[in-house]
Amino acid sequence: LSSTRWTNEATGTIRVDNATARFQDDWSNQGTVELDGTTGTANLELGSSFTLSDVGTITRTGDTNVFIEGDLDLEGGTLALNAATGSYTLNGGIIRNGTITEADGSILSFANNNSNRLDAVSLAQPLNLLDFRSRVRLLNGADFDSTANISGNSAALGVEETTTLT
Repeated sequence: LSSTRWTNEATGTIRVDNATARFQDDWSNQGTVELDGTTGTANLELGSSFTLSDVGTITRTGDTNVFIEGDLDLEGGTLALNAATGSYTLNGGIIRNGTITEADGSILSFANNNSNRLDAVSLAQPLNLLDFRSRVRLLNGADFDSTANISGNSAALGVEETTTLT
């Protein structure tokens, strides 16, 4: 969906059935996005600048992916990845100003994209760069819980400022 400005109201539903939906420009999802990948793959690409409240509810069935490709400002809040939300992939985007938690096997993964950034974000668990060429850059005090697992072939962790890794 691409237009100058759009909103999926609280009672609205956007269904993505074995396809890709790209949210860009000035968007807000106050309703539900249903990703259905039961007979293929359903992708949701979140672009432009947005906040957690813009994401709304995302339900997932089958083979589904959520990609952060824009600028997600957590506004001091928490992006909680769990069984209900599923995993997200940072693909050329920035997550800033908050905390990321992972539970129930759901994770934040990092695509092969040099523009992936965590900006003033605290990852409440180890940082995992497990996939082929997964990449992320830390800036403005972004940190993680004590361990960086960099096991993906050609994976890379970058630091854009003076930072102490403990």
